[in-house]
Amino acid sequence: MGEDVVAPYLWDRGFRSLDVVVLSHAHEDHSGGLASLIAAFHPREVWTGFTPNGPEWRAVRDKAVAVGARIMPIRAPSQFAFGGTAIEVLAPAPDYVPLDEPKNNDSLVLRVTFGQRSFLLTGDVERGIEQEMAFTNELRPSDVLKVAHHGSRTAVRKSF
Repeated sequence: MGEDVVAPYLWDRGFRSLDVVVLSHAHEDHSGGLASLIAAFHPREVWTGFTPNGPEWRAVRDKAVAVGARIMPIRAPSQFAFGGTAIEVLAPAPDYVPLDEPKNNDSLVLRVTFGQRSFLLTGDVERGIEQEMAFTNELRPSDVLKVAHHGSRTAVRKSF
């Protein structure tokens, strides 16, 4: 996907490099094409949620190291400015304990605000993490929601 679809799309729009690529979590459907994008666009940084040492993560990590990209594990709660945006990290929580194999709840969840618009990027967090974010009042209305699990009907609760 990265080499055959995403890279040509970006090249067609004039992109020749990327400052950052973000890996929500190390499942193949979220990371499978990332190594080829890193090779093609040489980002300065790779932002990650939790990344258990599986083959998907090793491919991304090895390619990032090869192009000199800085790997940045990001954890909640944190906020920072980047490229004219305000970024809030909502997950993974500091007390989250990953397993030896990649799981959906390893996902990096970001709220990105640019001007008056905001985007909530949920990776593939599951309902328990959604509930935790809602319970701790970390969620605010967003203009765009990237729903978990590619929008399947079991992806998110309506209240979320």
